Amino acid sequence: MKRLRLGIAGAGHLGTIHARLASKLPQFEVVGVADPVAAAREKIEQSLQLPTFSSHEAMEGRIDCLVVASPTFLHFPIGLWGLDRGIHLFVEKPITASVLEADMLIKAARRHGCVLQVGHVERFNPAYRWVRQRSSVPRQIHAVRTSSFTGRSTDIGVVHDLMIHDIDLVLDWVDSPIEEIRASGVSWMGTNEDYAQCQIHFQNGCVASLVASRVHRTAQRALHAMTDRQIIDVNLATCEVALSEASSEVASRSFHIDRLSGQERAGLKDEFFERWFPTTHWKSDPVNAIECELLDFHRAIESGKAPEVTGEQGREAIDVAERILSAIAGRTSVAHRRVA
Repeated sequence: MKRLRLGIAGAGHLGTIHARLASKLPQFEVVGVADPVAAAREKIEQSLQLPTFSSHEAMEGRIDCLVVASPTFLHFPIGLWGLDRGIHLFVEKPITASVLEADMLIKAARRHGCVLQVGHVERFNPAYRWVRQRSSVPRQIHAVRTSSFTGRSTDIGVVHDLMIHDIDLVLDWVDSPIEEIRASGVSWMGTNEDYAQCQIHFQNGCVASLVASRVHRTAQRALHAMTDRQIIDVNLATCEVALSEASSEVASRSFHIDRLSGQERAGLKDEFFERWFPTTHWKSDPVNAIECELLDFHRAIESGKAPEVTGEQGREAIDVAERILSAIAGRTSVAHRRVA
């Protein structure tokens, strides 16, 4: 196993997490964390005892790979700087602020033979991975992702900040071209949307409804889905799954509610899932998904094989996010201002 020299651009919330985890992994030597804010650098030096730099450019010639955990508008310039120097790149979600920038990063990675991985962390969530392996093609998906207002990532709206996670999961799960997107949103705390909801209609007939809010009293990360014969509930926060499989009678459509007697109907509620949709409950042991991402980054660099989430997949997520924002911009929000 080769120990890779790793640099981190950004000493904020996510950059600090990456630095802390990577410094404990034998696969990496953390060369330093770059951030223009002195107070942020001082916090890294005191809490993690790692070297810091005022600019990522100070790490040139010292690193083999780079994690970009800076504000979104800096993902492209910092990422391109690294790729043009043959440095393998892990960039936090969203990959860039625009599809055009994403395309340029992808081309640069190909040109220089570098790994380009995007930090869509929910792909490493054990609950999603378990369901993905055991479910058939979804027909309906409902995703809800909410949090209280943290004051972070205010340079982007909730679509790029939170909904982007579920956009990526839905694109991975459904794997069909998109026919239509409908969306609306509300802006409360600034010019960017803080609440958004959308419906994504796929060519294979699946409809995905996504809701994201960063002005909510409670935090939630959940998926509810239906396939031709499954009802699936996924709690991404607790890594719990309830997967209900239709009985042979229901799946074959030989069962009909109108054929039941009054007595049978009376007991239907109590035995519904036991008899008609027997359910498997599954819960994962705790997993640090960001650590899994870093290990996948090392594996991709060492093996030359694609990472779990490629630059192309990150680009598809940002493309859909842009289409959602365009749909939102075409509607009047229920708040006192339009969402741009």
